[in-house]
Amino acid sequence: MKFPITLKIFIGFLVIVLLSLAANLLFFLQLNRLEGFIHDSNLGAQKISILQNMLMDLQQEEKIIQSYYVLSSTETDSAAYVKKQYEQLSKVFKSHISKVSSKKLSKSLKNNIYELDLSFSKFQEWFGTEFALLDSGKFEEAWDLFQSEKRKREYRQFEELLSKLPGKSRNFASLTELEGLLTRFHSLVHSWITAEYKKGRFFQVSNGLDNSLALLKKIPGTNSAAINEIERSHSTLLDGFTRGYDIRSLSDSLFPVITDRIFTLRDSEFKAFQNYAKKSEELGTITRQIWLWGTLGMFLLSLLIAVVITTRIAKPIFNLKKATQVAKKGKYDELIPITSNDEIGELTMDFNEMLRELGALEEMKANFIASITHDLKSPLGRIKGALANLQDQLLGPVNDQQKDLLTMMEKDSKTLGRLIHNLLDLQKIEAGTFQLDYQKVEMNAFISDCIKDFTLEAKNNGIDIKKSLSFKELDVMIDQRQIVRVFDNLINNAIKFTEPGGKITVEGEVLKGKVKIGIIDTGRGIPPDQIKQVFDKFYQVKTKTFSSKGSGIGLTITKAIIKAHKGDIWVESDLGFGTAFYFELPIEIK
Repeated sequence: MKFPITLKIFIGFLVIVLLSLAANLLFFLQLNRLEGFIHDSNLGAQKISILQNMLMDLQQEEKIIQSYYVLSSTETDSAAYVKKQYEQLSKVFKSHISKVSSKKLSKSLKNNIYELDLSFSKFQEWFGTEFALLDSGKFEEAWDLFQSEKRKREYRQFEELLSKLPGKSRNFASLTELEGLLTRFHSLVHSWITAEYKKGRFFQVSNGLDNSLALLKKIPGTNSAAINEIERSHSTLLDGFTRGYDIRSLSDSLFPVITDRIFTLRDSEFKAFQNYAKKSEELGTITRQIWLWGTLGMFLLSLLIAVVITTRIAKPIFNLKKATQVAKKGKYDELIPITSNDEIGELTMDFNEMLRELGALEEMKANFIASITHDLKSPLGRIKGALANLQDQLLGPVNDQQKDLLTMMEKDSKTLGRLIHNLLDLQKIEAGTFQLDYQKVEMNAFISDCIKDFTLEAKNNGIDIKKSLSFKELDVMIDQRQIVRVFDNLINNAIKFTEPGGKITVEGEVLKGKVKIGIIDTGRGIPPDQIKQVFDKFYQVKTKTFSSKGSGIGLTITKAIIKAHKGDIWVESDLGFGTAFYFELPIEIK
């Protein structure tokens, strides 16, 4: 059953998505639990804060009641009594002022009387304003006005005038009585306003405590029975204060009860808060661990799935690439194992079939070449024998034109013989039956002999050929006949690609147990995109202005000979400036 790659990728992606959703769901549930504990902790902290504020309000109420009890312990704290004292003071003051004003006084004394009367009028104005504020329930404003610096300063001015006038004239002696009345009245007003202010503050603080109780009732999880008991006790206290009951005994009995209930409730909420905070911390640690290990696990699992999928896809592609590289070298027997039943498996199957067909075709071609090569050897031998007989004039004399024709035919027969020989060697190389006959050869003389065979041909083509060796005597273990073929192929190519007037240099040096030889020409060069292909079988270099002629197997055999000697060969070229072939041979056989 075919299993497409897209389906594999989709299933892998779906697995990752499902696992991610599962991990996110688990993390979400943990977050919800953590959020619940945090919410309960916040509510607990809020309740503790409210209860703490209630304790502070209760302490203020208790202080206010104590102050109020002291200030209101006499019968002179009522508004009616204060008004009565104020009217009596005003009456006495007006009476004394009238008596003094009816007498003959100096102008300056009259001015003093006028200032005293004016100052008392301001005092009356202040008192009237304060009384009006108290009647309207504005206790704090009345208190602030009574305690203001301006009012205190004007009262001191009035007091100073009242105390100085009796000393200036006997006519003012009667005003001395007003000083005592004024002092007692001012003290009475101070006590009365302070008591009223305390009473107003008590109701303000009480409202704050009642609001806190109402807020506590709205918070879920609050001990409603304790809240109701506190509310009832506080309402009793507030009602008693409003109705004027024995506030001292009432507060002494109720304040400890309310305080104790609030403390108990606060301690209970504090313990619950500590418990919620502890659970929140523990759950937070677990949630962080789930997130950390879940993220790491998902990353590793996703990476594993990705590696599995990519491996299942990439490995067959890598095998295809590797088999392609091998097939490029003419080896078609390395088939790729089929490891999947998807499109890549089908592609692998088709590729293997192609390799089999190419192998069969290559084998057919090799058999054909081998057969033709062997079949050509005998006729070519007879042709060479006939040409030799004709050149030796054994069958009769030949003229000059016939001699030139025979020479050309002899050269072509040698070329054909070399081609046949190369093809046979190529078959041996590919079959793995190519063998070397090692001999100890002195390289300096050997290279000189190789160059000598091409000296005449190079000279006829206008090319200078020379050697440049860094060693004089060097014995190397090589197959002399095969290395001669290497030099023949490389020097022959150099001559072919070098224009008249150019030069060919054969260099040599010893490097770490190897001899390095270079055949360097100043010819046309090889295009950069063709350098890697020059050693391929039947490949011929082509440019826009030149195309080489030949069998295309000379460099292939050259490379095979060097590799058989455990050496290496490479080419460097600069298009338009020349080419250099280098090869290395080990000096000793290992």
